[in-house]
Amino acid sequence: MIDGSPGGVAPSVARAPRPRMLSAFVTIGFLQIAVMLLQLVRTKVLAVLLGAEAIGIMGVIDKLLAVIAQTVSLSFPFAAARFLPALWTTDRAAFRSVFRGMRFVLTVTVGCTTVGAMVLALVAPATWGHELLPFQRTLLLALCTLPAVAALPFLQNVFAGRLDQNGAMVVAVANGAVLTLAALIGAWWHGLSGFYGIYAVLGFAVTIGAIRFAERGTPPSTDDFSQSWKSIPPAVWRFGAIIFLLAFLAPYAALFAHYRVLSEHGPLVAGWMQAAIGVSLIVRVALGAAHGAFLVPNVSRGGKAEDRIAWAHHFQWALCVICGLTVPVLVLFPDLVIRLLYSPQLAPGAKYAAVFVTAEFIGLVAATNQMVIVALDHVVYYVVQNLAAQLLLVVVAAATIGPLGVFGAGVAGICAQLLLYGTTTVFLKRRYAAHTPRRTVATSVFVLTAIIVAGVVGTLWSDLTVSVVASKVALYGGTVAGLWLLLSSSQRAEVVDAVKRVRARIFP
Repeated sequence: MIDGSPGGVAPSVARAPRPRMLSAFVTIGFLQIAVMLLQLVRTKVLAVLLGAEAIGIMGVIDKLLAVIAQTVSLSFPFAAARFLPALWTTDRAAFRSVFRGMRFVLTVTVGCTTVGAMVLALVAPATWGHELLPFQRTLLLALCTLPAVAALPFLQNVFAGRLDQNGAMVVAVANGAVLTLAALIGAWWHGLSGFYGIYAVLGFAVTIGAIRFAERGTPPSTDDFSQSWKSIPPAVWRFGAIIFLLAFLAPYAALFAHYRVLSEHGPLVAGWMQAAIGVSLIVRVALGAAHGAFLVPNVSRGGKAEDRIAWAHHFQWALCVICGLTVPVLVLFPDLVIRLLYSPQLAPGAKYAAVFVTAEFIGLVAATNQMVIVALDHVVYYVVQNLAAQLLLVVVAAATIGPLGVFGAGVAGICAQLLLYGTTTVFLKRRYAAHTPRRTVATSVFVLTAIIVAGVVGTLWSDLTVSVVASKVALYGGTVAGLWLLLSSSQRAEVVDAVKRVRARIFP
């Protein structure tokens, strides 16, 4: 059971052998390819059918939904990945009881919030922002999606808590599939309102299916579901209480920046921002899922602090290698990527893509060690540093979006992520004398530099002439060569092994 030990689990829980990270990324990556393809179809359909201004409105509404859903979820999605792995490996009956308890609480909080938010949208629509008043019906239908928006991240982390990263990714694929179907049917049928209306129904259906599969492999229970909340351990409630404010402020900061762009520069520019964010979301969708599905459950299973920190450092190295091989391509050809993802109307957003992608990469690296801080039960410090980062984002965004527009929002994101990385690194160094391996640091700095250089080149030279494309290909080739030279012999062997696994999957 969960206890008060530094790891949050009984000391007897054994550590699993450290896997070959790149191979694990490859396994997750193949399912992520499906998610990315679905996202590509969805964004393309929505951009073509709705237009640039509607995409800008959708970006603001989606962030509003995230604020509401993450706040009323009581941090249970994060807690599921943090606490359930220990129960899955030691007491599956307790796993089922805690899962059912968390599910009951979410059913009550999210259900009541959905009804309350819809009533508020009807009787006092200005509560959700004056810029959204012309879109009241769309907002009402969007609020109907709250059950799925809140439940599916929780269920994805429940599968991660079962140490089943593939199952977690299947939930993500299923959610991506219904989002795409809702875009195809709903947007064609009734625009943005139709998209949200169809997803409200299909997303709820996926939620019910995921709940049934999440309980497989656990003993049956005859407990009263309405009393199941009593089985939630105090440690989970404490975790949720400590992190509650952050669950609100993090999505609110993103909403603040996007709403500021909408109010000061109009829906068209807000659409450009959404397109630029869409490029960075490729990085998050493709690589960020490994944090929740693979990193958090493994560093939360128990063991010595130095072992878990070393595990996270190896994860960081693998993450940087994958980013070095993939991310520069996105920012070398941002105009092409946005035209592929969205439409020519949103192509002006290409000049902002690099700054959001850079923020996303720094955030992924920072989150690697942040998950160790949470696993070692330093939740208060985690909350304080994240609150500071989100407040910094709001302050910088408020100061820069007026004169700099979308670029100011991207700069605000970079400042927040740099603060998180710095405070996390300093904390682990002072508390645990943890030093990131020099080769891992060198790889991280090299990849960050490569992304920035590629982003500048991609922004300044957007033409697809033969000479420009050849120069960009040469720059990418130099990046790959430089990355290879940074690797040790054992790391090169791991890269070769991962390449073989990719080849074996493509050509069995």
